[in-house]
This record gives sequence, structure tokens and C-alpha cells, in this order.
Amino acid sequence: MVGKFTKTGKFRINLTALDLLAQHARYKVWIKPNGVMPLLYGGSVLKAHVARFSEDCGENAGVVIYDQNDTPLGFGVTARSSAQIAKLDPTSIAVHRQADAGEYLREEDTLFTT
Repeated sequence: MVGKFTKTGKFRINLTALDLLAQHARYKVWIKPNGVMPLLYGGSVLKAHVARFSEDCGENAGVVIYDQNDTPLGFGVTARSSAQIAKLDPTSIAVHRQADAGEYLREEDTLFTT
């Protein structure tokens, strides 16, 4: 299951689509080891956690979040463009998390229900 439709008719992508998104992602963000656990616990990606990111990434662009071993961990939306992220202070949010691999544990009771 890639996602489901909400009551209002919008389509919400689930974490189960991560492998599909990772194969076709145009924009990517790689995070440092110190940023993996905060992400997997449901937090956003801070500038201090970013190791590198795709060039020419615009604000509010969809990105796949990887660790430094190129393992996809989740996906989200950039808070700023890649040029602006480079200039942010370390505590600023770089990527707003939409889904991450930690959801398998946090929402195991409801993740695969229809």
C-alpha cells in the first residue's frame, strides 16, 4: 500500500512508499549520524544534522532523507531553498519531516489498516 485517501478526498502517502520515492527522488538530503535518532523519533531535520543536500532544491520541495550510507530513512519538505539552508544557524529547521522509518514502531497498530 503506497498511501490512502482521506475523508476529504486528498491522497496521503504512507511510509510504505519510501522505497518507491527513493528510486525516483529528484531532491535528496543526507544527514549526519547525530541526526538519525532525532529523525527516527519523529523530529524535523535541523541544519546541524545536514551533511549534504541536492543542489538547486527549492523551498517547500519534497525530499527523501538518507543517512550517510545512502539508506533512505524518510521523506519530508524543505523549509528553505538549498542556498538559504547553507546560511541558516545550526538550530534552524532545514527539513520538515513527513514520514520516517521510526513510524513502523510508533504506529505499528494503525499503519497497515485501511
